[in-house]
Amino acid sequence: MKKIIVVIGIFCFVSVLYSAYEDPIGSTRGRSMGNAIFADFDAINSMNYNPACVSYARNIETYFGWDTPYLGLNDESMINNINFNFVVPFWNKFTIPPDPFVTKNATLGISVKRMSVSGTDIDGVYKEFYHEGIYSFIYGKNLNDLLKGARIAAGVRFNLFDIGVGNVVDVENNPVFNGKLNTLSFGLDVGVTYYFSDDIVLGFAYKNLIAPNISILPDGTDILPSEVSLGANINLGDVVGFFKRSKLGVGVVIFGRDPTDNRQSDMSYRIGYEFRQLTASQLFKGSQFKDEILAIRLGFNYEAKKV
Repeated sequence: MKKIIVVIGIFCFVSVLYSAYEDPIGSTRGRSMGNAIFADFDAINSMNYNPACVSYARNIETYFGWDTPYLGLNDESMINNINFNFVVPFWNKFTIPPDPFVTKNATLGISVKRMSVSGTDIDGVYKEFYHEGIYSFIYGKNLNDLLKGARIAAGVRFNLFDIGVGNVVDVENNPVFNGKLNTLSFGLDVGVTYYFSDDIVLGFAYKNLIAPNISILPDGTDILPSEVSLGANINLGDVVGFFKRSKLGVGVVIFGRDPTDNRQSDMSYRIGYEFRQLTASQLFKGSQFKDEILAIRLGFNYEAKKV
């Protein structure tokens, strides 16, 4: 029997409890567009979807997010979510001789995402019970200086996966675990973008080209599945009325799941739309800031699952 599951999301802001490995994106903009970001024009919101997108950066970009979905329970437990992203481009004048190809028109990105659960252990000591972290180094380069007129950018993302259980009493007393229960593993993602026109950018990304083993059990195996995404982001401009500076995202994601595992879909079809309406100078008279500070977005995500 095949059950069709359709999920439609319209988000202004979302804060949910999640596994860091199952949801490694964590971008408010991406979520509210149904994660339909495949080859967007910015860097800081797009690099976690396609590492080639960092090559679009022209200035230093960063954002930091922290939230705690719950706290103040009787056992004093709480969850901490940290999401930090930083992008810095190489300027031509800083190109390192004698190899101008590595840094010219290239950009570096750093991404840190960590989820942890803390509370009071049975021995009365406040500890971190569990954590999952992804620490990423991203390199992207515009290839126009190598392939004249190609309008292609490529990127690579090196991921360090950190997962573990804290030094709780049960772990410390279990001889199988040798007093600890954690693991570090390595993963690799790649991506390419192509400017089909000035307003249409195509994107391709392969997540977990080198797939990490995130099992924390001794001699355990838990390989993250691959994801192949193919889509486009389209700049529609001013459509009508107050739909100013509109942008559309559309594409598909193919999951390389275990065929015996019905918890994940084979494919995901995504479409997202955003428009920006108000500027700071419109909201606050005399403001020196001119860029938009209010954006409205909606997203649609269709997945079919066999149950």
